[in-house]
Amino acid sequence: MRKFAFYEFTGDVLPGVVLLVGAAAILPDGRNLLDPATISAGGLGLLLMLGYVAGHLVQTLGNGLGRAFWWLHGGMPTDWIRTRPGRLLANRQVERLPCRLAHLLGTAKPVDPESVAEHEWPAVVRQVYAVVAGAGRNARVDMFNGNYGLHRGVAVSFLVLAALQAFSVAIQALDGSFAPAGHARDGALLLLLLAAAALYRMRRFGIHYGRELFVQFLALESGRPKEEGEAEADHE
Repeated sequence: MRKFAFYEFTGDVLPGVVLLVGAAAILPDGRNLLDPATISAGGLGLLLMLGYVAGHLVQTLGNGLGRAFWWLHGGMPTDWIRTRPGRLLANRQVERLPCRLAHLLGTAKPVDPESVAEHEWPAVVRQVYAVVAGAGRNARVDMFNGNYGLHRGVAVSFLVLAALQAFSVAIQALDGSFAPAGHARDGALLLLLLAAAALYRMRRFGIHYGRELFVQFLALESGRPKEEGEAEADHE
């Protein structure tokens, strides 16, 4: 079986597995599939592969959820560099950024991020990442991005499972095979609360990603080499 890259595992496989396992726990007789005694090594590998496929579908919904979520927050954190850089960087860092962008884009004059057209800014951000990655300073950036993808995907999985829980209860109540109980409603509420918690963590890691990307970009100005064992990731 192939090895998954960090983002593939956190952003695709894990949310997909959460969805599949949660659906098995909710659907009638599905819990039989979760019996540890019946899960072989091959079955576990199959679960991971199916989770990878399901995770891609989850992240399709996650893309829409992310766009709506960040629209309510004034754009993604990397967009804040254009509009509200003080939310990510210190004042002196903000002052240095135009000169660094001028060097990046090959212009003689400093480039104020706000002067860059909105539709062109994503390409600039990708070039910033390419420079940071080329210098070998992208480890923490990628870690934050992977955890962002994880929590975005998990939030979608919990939302889908909450809808599945409500649908399952409604169907079984209609055919008389199940009398809706408080614990069923509590399960749907718990899933919604878990989705909200995942969205909160998604927001935190999105901010960490945007800040770390541009901090590392500015650090390249001094030519300081990457230090072994730099500060651990912020998990607040």
